[in-house]
Amino acid sequence: MFAKPSALTWLTVLVVSLASLAMSPSANAAGGKVGSIDLNKVLDQLDEKLFRERQLEAFLKGLEDNVNEKAKGVKQGREELSILTRKSASYIAKREEVLRLTAQVQAEAQAAKMIAEEKKKTMQVDLYEKISDATREFAKRGGYDLIVVDDSKERIPEEANPQQAQAAMVGRRIMFASPDIDVSDQVAAQMNNEFKATGMGGDASGTAAPGGSGKPQ
Repeated sequence: MFAKPSALTWLTVLVVSLASLAMSPSANAAGGKVGSIDLNKVLDQLDEKLFRERQLEAFLKGLEDNVNEKAKGVKQGREELSILTRKSASYIAKREEVLRLTAQVQAEAQAAKMIAEEKKKTMQVDLYEKISDATREFAKRGGYDLIVVDDSKERIPEEANPQQAQAAMVGRRIMFASPDIDVSDQVAAQMNNEFKATGMGGDASGTAAPGGSGKPQ
C-alpha cells in the first residue's frame, strides 16, 4: 500500500502549483498591455510641427525685418550727424534723435527676442500636450493599460558637469524598452491624419489650406 501523503508533501505540491499558475501566459496577460513612446521620434514625423515651424519662421522674419528697418534710421541719423558741426544746435538735436532711435531699436530687438522665445515655448508645450492626448486616445482604442515615455536612447551630454550628469542619470526612467512595444509611429500617424482632417495642414509645406489660418499658433 502507498504511504499516506504528509502535510509537508501537500504543502509542497500547493506551492509548486501556485508558482506554475503565476508563470503561465494567461497570468502574464493579466498584467495589462504595455507600450512605449519616443517623443523625439513622434515629433520628427508630425506634419503639424513642420507646418507651425514654418509659420513661426515667417512671423519671426517679420519681427526681424521691422527691427532692421528701424536700424536703418539709426544708421542714416549717424551719417547725418557726422557732417554736422559739433556742439551746434542742429548737431545736438540730431544726436538726441539718434539716441532715441537707438534706444527704440534696442528695445524692439529685445522685445522680438522675448516674443520669439515665448512663441517657441508655446509651440513646444502645445505639441507635447497634443502628443499626450493622442497617446491617451490611442491607448483607449488599442486596449493599452500603460504607455510610458521611452527615454532609454537619451545620452548624457558631454558638456555636462558632474552634478548635471548625475541629475540626468538619476532622472532616467527607462533603461531598456523592446522595439516590439514601441507605438511612436502609430501615434504620429494618428496625429497626422487628425491634423490633415482639420484642413489647416494643407501639404504641410507651411501654406494653410483654404479656410485655414496662416497665423502662428
